[in-house]
Amino acid sequence: MTVTELLDPIEAIRAHLAKWATPYVDIDTFGTAEPREIAALVDGFCLQHLSSRVEGYLFCQASQGATHGLELTDGRRVVLKVHQPTRINPDREHGPVALQSIHRVLTHLHERGYPCPEPLVEAAPLGVGMATVQSYLDEGERGDGFDPQIRRAIARGLFELLELLAPLGDLPGLRSFFRPADRLYPTPHSKLFDFDATASGAEWIDALANQAKAQSFDPGPQRLAHGDWRCEHLRFLGGRITATYDWEALMPMSETEVVGVTAASHTTDWSSYGGGLVPDVLAVRTFLADYEDARGRNFTELQRQSVLGTAVYTAAYGARCQHSLEPDRRDWPSGSWPGLLRTCGELLETGLGGVG
Repeated sequence: MTVTELLDPIEAIRAHLAKWATPYVDIDTFGTAEPREIAALVDGFCLQHLSSRVEGYLFCQASQGATHGLELTDGRRVVLKVHQPTRINPDREHGPVALQSIHRVLTHLHERGYPCPEPLVEAAPLGVGMATVQSYLDEGERGDGFDPQIRRAIARGLFELLELLAPLGDLPGLRSFFRPADRLYPTPHSKLFDFDATASGAEWIDALANQAKAQSFDPGPQRLAHGDWRCEHLRFLGGRITATYDWEALMPMSETEVVGVTAASHTTDWSSYGGGLVPDVLAVRTFLADYEDARGRNFTELQRQSVLGTAVYTAAYGARCQHSLEPDRRDWPSGSWPGLLRTCGELLETGLGGVG
């Protein structure tokens, strides 16, 4: 949906910061949580690298980094992303080398008419982080991952993307976030989640995560993939994908790993939080069947078990995040990561019967 009304930069930043008790991401990227200072840093960066100042804001948000949708005084609409220094989370590599590889991928895809933003500015220092600029892309509408047409588009789009990225081979600086070899979980993607301080009551989650992690092993080749391929980062029109976002999630993964992660998360859209965002077991199974249909051939049984193991591990990581926010809660409903995990745990024993 096209945004027509511009927001005042300082007010847009202030409203965004007010949503957080502590705006960790903004502090870790800009080095400040003062709206005027952030607005000045963004304006100065645009003037230096785009030869135009900020006219107004389209949006302002934060997740892995700070993302500012801008309209410039020359009329261009762009998205500026400020990435946290690697030292903030060593399991998420967004240093200059990784960002240069992402720029290369987006250039490769954009030149081929793929519905991704056009990279405009390569990584450059901003605040205490590194900033990139891409074109503003807003064609299409949000989709419901529980809608069979949308689910098939996500599955088909994932397979097609893997094929498009295959010629690029290994790119420097990119590495997988999931399943570290020396620990059960990676460093949580946000400082909101403290796994160590909330370990009590999460023993059942950790037990399933351990089991799923072992089952998810796949000796197959690593492929360049979008590791967060889900509704929140896609737009749709007429049953096809028309826009794609969050390309900082590029990472090497085996095919079964990326399918498992996506099967467990394809319905989620945390930007419009509500009930029922996390898929149920049927949705996980059906996504796998849709992907195999797009692929044109089924996975082997061992590969399917790897997909399921990765899906359960993904649910366990999500459950651990939700548990850390409400460590005393036990009545987790369907539509939550712990709710999904309780059901998926049974599938680690019974297998994938009925898929495909």
